[in-house]
Amino acid sequence: MKAVMQRGARANFHAAMRFYRKNATTSVAMAFAADLDATSALLLATPLLGSQLLGKVRKLEMRRFPYELIYFISGDDIRIIAVAHEHRQQNDWGGRK
Repeated sequence: MKAVMQRGARANFHAAMRFYRKNATTSVAMAFAADLDATSALLLATPLLGSQLLGKVRKLEMRRFPYELIYFISGDDIRIIAVAHEHRQQNDWGGRK
């Protein structure tokens, strides 16, 4: 099994990295990236760990940052469709596949 970050999720990730670099420090941005990597690894070890949202779509909160990975399982892949901030509108990922 492997984790595949879809284009929209990559855009979410890069936007968060820019935010942390601009408004905090590079080390905070790197901690965010490490938290995302750790959450992805957790998903690979336990794909059904996240809570169900809609149909096959699930979410798993990151440990240190107020973000969650929105994903679904497709064959041998975990497809991450969004890296969503927990306190912002979640509709931006609704049509992603």
